[in-house]
Amino acid sequence: MEVEEERQEETVGEAQEEPQAEAQEEPQAEAQEEQPAPGRHYELIYLVDANLERESIDATADRVKSLVEESGGTFGKTRVTDPRPLAFPVVKRTHGVYIVVDFALEDSQVIPRLERMLVLDDQISRHMIMRTDKS
Repeated sequence: MEVEEERQEETVGEAQEEPQAEAQEEPQAEAQEEQPAPGRHYELIYLVDANLERESIDATADRVKSLVEESGGTFGKTRVTDPRPLAFPVVKRTHGVYIVVDFALEDSQVIPRLERMLVLDDQISRHMIMRTDKS
């Protein structure tokens, strides 16, 4: 009986150690993804119509990404939300999809070109570019 109890305690102890080991590995993986790139860091958030198909939302995100990469920038994380109700109608739309993009640029002269592209794109209702203090 005592041997069985010891084995059960050992397996319980091992099971408790495994999740902690996994939890320790995850932050290291995130740290590798978030290596600071040279240049100034920015965050772009823009609102796209929720009635658009997923392919056209992805195409819009690809246009933004290509402009930044053509200018020598590097991309970090891109987060796309599910369609969400808006607090108030924006361009006669009540639902939207938010896309948040982290990127870095060597040359800040690209920002006006990026803003011009965002304003002229009919699929983008609103946008905001913020400089972040990542170093």
